[in-house]
Amino acid sequence: MAEATEIDEHDDDNGWQELMGKDLMMKVVDSIPRKLLDRVDKTDNIEPQEAVLVGFEGRTAENRSVKDGLLFQKVSSWLVVVGDADVLPALEMGIRYMRVGQTALIWSHSKFALGNGTRITISEDSSANECGLVPPNSNVMYKVTVTQKVMDTSRLNPYFTIQKALTKKKIANDIYQNEWCKPPETSESADCEHAMKRALRLYTKAAKEMETLVQGTYFNFVEEDHPQRHESRQILLDSLNNIVAVHLRQKKYHAAKLSAVEVLRIDPNNIKVLLRAAKAAMMDPASTLEEASAAINAAESAIVSSSKKKKSPNEKELKRLKNQLKEKRDDYKEKTKAMFGDKLNSMTFDSKGDAKSTETRTSKSGKNEKEEHKIVPNSHTQRIMSQFVIPLIILFLMKYIFVNGNWAAENSKSEL
Repeated sequence: MAEATEIDEHDDDNGWQELMGKDLMMKVVDSIPRKLLDRVDKTDNIEPQEAVLVGFEGRTAENRSVKDGLLFQKVSSWLVVVGDADVLPALEMGIRYMRVGQTALIWSHSKFALGNGTRITISEDSSANECGLVPPNSNVMYKVTVTQKVMDTSRLNPYFTIQKALTKKKIANDIYQNEWCKPPETSESADCEHAMKRALRLYTKAAKEMETLVQGTYFNFVEEDHPQRHESRQILLDSLNNIVAVHLRQKKYHAAKLSAVEVLRIDPNNIKVLLRAAKAAMMDPASTLEEASAAINAAESAIVSSSKKKKSPNEKELKRLKNQLKEKRDDYKEKTKAMFGDKLNSMTFDSKGDAKSTETRTSKSGKNEKEEHKIVPNSHTQRIMSQFVIPLIILFLMKYIFVNGNWAAENSKSEL
């Protein structure tokens, strides 16, 4: 195991170790009793790709002397695989230099922690109703405890693989719920793009691990309704579904539609993703009204099939989407009429918002209307007559007069 650089004993900050210079430092505050240190096996060192159970809390801390900064994170038990970048670099590096059973303070410059992102703070006052936000570019202090190593037994049982994927999904959920923010308006505003990328990466990893497990050989030797098979499939679907949710929240509607297809490939009747796909189709500027309508109809069909006589909680969301579609159709009609004005006087719109000519409705208007269209020429016909037919008639008459005039002259000469 690599050794961290320890600060000089005479320094006021005695006990702090430099992990990445002065920007990332660690101090062990509780450990195995000294009399037992000689008995500690070297396996208590934490090596890359080993999995450990950790608990920690995070606070803002401008420097290492701050102990009561804003509390923004409390974790009781995460299964962290060292080297998988499941947690922020400050935590990852700190855990790497700890031993099983130790508790340590890890102080980090913002660049190894939340960066220019933010996070919802946790109120330590039970009477307080509102929580604040961690300011962008905040330095932080973590207090971390490594409780135990977890051995990989996936060749005998998929429990370890399932727990690893479950933790990745749990960490991604934590990011989605606590680190999202609106797009930055100024250079000093919080920017959560990096946090959402972390969440997407973790969801994707969890989904891939579960897909590999579900399609692997282990489940070929267990019953169809085995609990682990069900759990693996559920983690897979939840992770893929949450990818759709992240894209929707970022207003990346086309990406949300593509991600929804991945869920429907596994579970065509997944109501949650059908509703999210319908919302994405509704909001995507590249989508047509027909596409949005088809997506809503698919969600409605799945809800009706699943709910039967029971009132489904998804029906409220479905109703909201249908109302939005109606408003979008009405808005499309109004904008189309405003754009083309009098040219659409003879146009109507069907139930889908498509323009239809009144000529398609002549069969319903009766025989008199048809005959009227035949008798009364339209303006286009009148232009053709004035520009081509009438000049031809005049030319013909002039030629006729000229020919007949010559013929009469010749006859008069012959008579003389």
